Amino acid sequence: MANITLQNNQISGVKKFIRTKLFSTKNPSWFLAPAFLFTLLLTLYPALYSVYLSFTDASLVSRETSFIGLTNYMRLFTNRNFYSVLKNTFVFVFASAFGQISLGFLFAYLTNKTYRGRILVRTSLLITWVIPEVIMALTYKWLFIGDKYGLINSILFRIGFDIRQLEWLAQPQLAMFVVIIMNIWRGTAFSMIVQLAGLQGIPNSLYEAASIDGASAFQNLRYITIPLLKQTLMVNIIFVTMWTFNIMGSVYVLTGGGPAGATEIISISMYKEAFKLFKLGYSSSIAVVMLVFNIVITLIYIRVLGKKEEFSH
Repeated sequence: MANITLQNNQISGVKKFIRTKLFSTKNPSWFLAPAFLFTLLLTLYPALYSVYLSFTDASLVSRETSFIGLTNYMRLFTNRNFYSVLKNTFVFVFASAFGQISLGFLFAYLTNKTYRGRILVRTSLLITWVIPEVIMALTYKWLFIGDKYGLINSILFRIGFDIRQLEWLAQPQLAMFVVIIMNIWRGTAFSMIVQLAGLQGIPNSLYEAASIDGASAFQNLRYITIPLLKQTLMVNIIFVTMWTFNIMGSVYVLTGGGPAGATEIISISMYKEAFKLFKLGYSSSIAVVMLVFNIVITLIYIRVLGKKEEFSH
């Protein structure tokens, strides 16, 4: 009898919690529910639909779609061109991420100090972030035109360099170099903002105590700034890597993936398969691979930086 009474009390307690807490209009979670459901609809459904399409022979020129299993993935991983695209992608992503994060930290460190004109410097750096990708790509195409009419070659020609071999966008290595420089130029501002926020969260009392002990600027940087900035750096690295991995517009406008596929990254390959060759199912398999790579890279960063954090403690 006592057990039955206890069970009834527990059931009534759960009902009361659901009625007064969970489904109460005073619960703030209900105000977030519409935005959460809308975001879920815009992200989860397309992702799941892409996974479904990757197992079909869907095409943009045919209404008939049939299930073909892992055929698209087998074609993808036996395609030699796919591994060349992956190589280009990793070179582009890691070179761009290293440049953006390094320069972002440098500019954040310099603009965190108090001096006249600091606001002007910050604003000028932020301009690169707000310029549309297409405008930026067209500007770089004009800068690196492979003759004396391109701005870069014009400057080199005027100071005495032989520019006949500098076909920037027609030579594979030079084209990839230009693409990386363009992406670093645009993305550095975001890294600066993130790391500047982290720097401003470090208490000045730590630097004052270190100065009393006779610490140099380099020692402050090594033993105070960088250790306390690790979590911010981790967030910055993850976002920059994921965004760079998924970039398509600026690279496509600048080089179209050329010359001879030298700057064809995985997002451009996916676009060409879908909207030039109309192979929607095959391009969806590339999209799924991109998603997996994003997840794996993020987990690796978290694992590596997390271990460093534990080791430092």
